[in-house]
Amino acid sequence: MTNIPRTELSQKSGNQLKTVSIADVTHFSADCKYVSAFYPGGQLLLDDTLIELEAEFGDLFVRVHRSTLVARAKIRAVKWIPNGRFSVIEVEGVAEPLRIARRLKSVVRDAMLRAGVAQ
Repeated sequence: MTNIPRTELSQKSGNQLKTVSIADVTHFSADCKYVSAFYPGGQLLLDDTLIELEAEFGDLFVRVHRSTLVARAKIRAVKWIPNGRFSVIEVEGVAEPLRIARRLKSVVRDAMLRAGVAQ
């Protein structure tokens, strides 16, 4: 039996169910025990761990930090800061650039090359 990745994510809040297409998600971010899925106009709080989301959506998202997965299709640019202490990634639909972990720079660079994004 093959596991097919979900096409939507949902969050239940009281009697309401909020649903977002995975195609609209810009990034996932973990903070303590919680993972949020960010999309233009909002975010969902998920029960999934970042590791589970990475396993399910690894073809669509790339890990840029221990606490962040970014949608490959939404990467617009990477800025390699000259001092080498950190780099940032610009993501479509996200106002502020996200930090890239130094140890993941090569992974991000490879993902960008495959996607044809300028560096």
